Amino acid sequence: MKPLMSKSEIRYIKKSLLEYGRRGDTVRVLEWGSGGSTVYFTKFMRTHNVNYLWRSIEYNKGWYEKVLDAVRADSNVRLELFDVGNNVLRQRNIPMDEYVNFPATLGERFDLIIVDGRKRRRCILEAVNLIDIEGKVLLHDAQRTFYQCAFKSFSNETFLSTNLWQGRANQVSSLHTLLNSLRSGYFKIKYRLIVRPLQTLRGHAQLKFRLTKDCIAYGATLTSKLKMLYIIGLLALKKKGIPLPYSTYMVLKPSSRQIKVSTTNYRDAVAFHTDIANHARV
Repeated sequence: MKPLMSKSEIRYIKKSLLEYGRRGDTVRVLEWGSGGSTVYFTKFMRTHNVNYLWRSIEYNKGWYEKVLDAVRADSNVRLELFDVGNNVLRQRNIPMDEYVNFPATLGERFDLIIVDGRKRRRCILEAVNLIDIEGKVLLHDAQRTFYQCAFKSFSNETFLSTNLWQGRANQVSSLHTLLNSLRSGYFKIKYRLIVRPLQTLRGHAQLKFRLTKDCIAYGATLTSKLKMLYIIGLLALKKKGIPLPYSTYMVLKPSSRQIKVSTTNYRDAVAFHTDIANHARV
């Protein structure tokens, strides 16, 4: 298992773990949200002979069991489950107080805290009282503005990449604070002007490719397949505000039924795909 992070983010976490390891003390890590990071970074520290204690807190029972199977033999990993009884990964309206508050009951300080699960904003606020004076708090998916109001709870805070934010407990000079602000501003602008538009285009292209591929596959004849492609093109224009009424008959498989299709009946290619799929199943 590997973290769903960029190579530069993984390198930074590795570097931080090694820096703490060189002190000779046990490196204490807290993680809200188990996953590939739990397995990958603990293996990394074992490989580099770093003494560590890794505490990971999970809310999804299915994911918890998967991670547990991978780290069961490692006595330095303490995996805790606070099952919310909802494994569809949508827990925004569930309080999850025990999940957030549990680390404070341990009476421990941590060198590194990774926030990559649910209730990230609340976890950042909790981390203020859990981090060692030389420690770091890392938030993954930090580009989401919903979390960013919690950043100011750290006087030393900055973006390390478009997706990774760091907060530290140590005090810094005004110049350092200014440099942090400039770096954060750079990554925020980069995300909004470059990364996010490219991600949107990529996701849109992948969706269009899948829908087009599926629709063409529903055509029973070459003529019907070409008509499918033509309809999708017209619906793309329609979504841009250029309605082009068009009706045609096509034959579907596996039913080999002939149906009449009109672009006036659909708002976009997604609705067309859904309707064609329903007809093909009849």
